[in-house]
Amino acid sequence: MLKEFCDDECLNSIIEGSDGPIPLSNVKGSLLEPISCLFCGDISEWDLIFMQQFTVHEGTLFDIMMAIKSLNKCGYDTCNLGDATKLNVHLVPHSHDDVGFVKTLDEYYYGSRSDLQHAGVQYILDSIVLALDENPHRRFIYVEMAFFHRWWLQQTDEIRNKVKDFVNSGRLEFISGGWCMNDEGTTHYNS
Repeated sequence: MLKEFCDDECLNSIIEGSDGPIPLSNVKGSLLEPISCLFCGDISEWDLIFMQQFTVHEGTLFDIMMAIKSLNKCGYDTCNLGDATKLNVHLVPHSHDDVGFVKTLDEYYYGSRSDLQHAGVQYILDSIVLALDENPHRRFIYVEMAFFHRWWLQQTDEIRNKVKDFVNSGRLEFISGGWCMNDEGTTHYNS
């Protein structure tokens, strides 16, 4: 269960003077070994106190990640490279903004026709820049250049420079280079 995803030796080595595992209880009250996010390194004593109070629902990966995410410690610079004998999972936020599926390109971009689908891609791009600017450990992958191109043309030099910095530091990545997401650009005689 937890052993598939977590490395308790890593967490114990971080805690100076630890006499062994610091237990976490699940909903049934049994004790679990300490947990360590495979992406995280420095987990302070205060973080452990928080984690001890957190109830892990059957030790699911989602619940563990949500507890550790709230510690705000994850990022590539603190990444544990993992263990070849365990399942190593990397969660990377990415876009999947339809370029004309249920609505037109303009309707998706501006967020109109919310009766069909709630989407306003310009706001998604704005929030990505804000989120990356708030925390230097955050990363994001963006795909749909049709939306990015339109958004880019509307930005100030200040925002453009921030975006360039995110790209140069590897925090914002453009994948595929296509006008739309791969599944919309499948080779077909109508494409």
